[in-house]
Amino acid sequence: MPAREPIRMRRAKAWNVEVENAYRFQCAGWRSAEEYAQGEYGDEISWFSDSGLVEKVQNRQGLFMYFKRHRECLDKYLPRVKIFEYANDGGHK
Repeated sequence: MPAREPIRMRRAKAWNVEVENAYRFQCAGWRSAEEYAQGEYGDEISWFSDSGLVEKVQNRQGLFMYFKRHRECLDKYLPRVKIFEYANDGGHK
C-alpha cells in the first residue's frame, strides 16, 4: 500500500489530546501517527487507556521513547507542533 501524503498542515494554537499526541510523534521523528503506522514499527504504538495519550513509540533509529501519563507539550512548544490532515480514501479522484 503506497504511503498517503497529507493534504493540509496547520499549527497548534491550543493544547488538547490531538496536539499532545502529534507532539509526541514529532519528538520521535515521525510526521504523524498515520506516518508511524505506515512504517515498520506501526504495530508498536502503546496508549495510556485512561487519557488516550501515546505511552511508547519507536523513533526512526529503532529506539523506544517513553512518555509520561500527563501533559508534556508545554505552551511554549505549541507553535512548533504541526497537525496534518489526510484525505479520505473513498472516491478521491
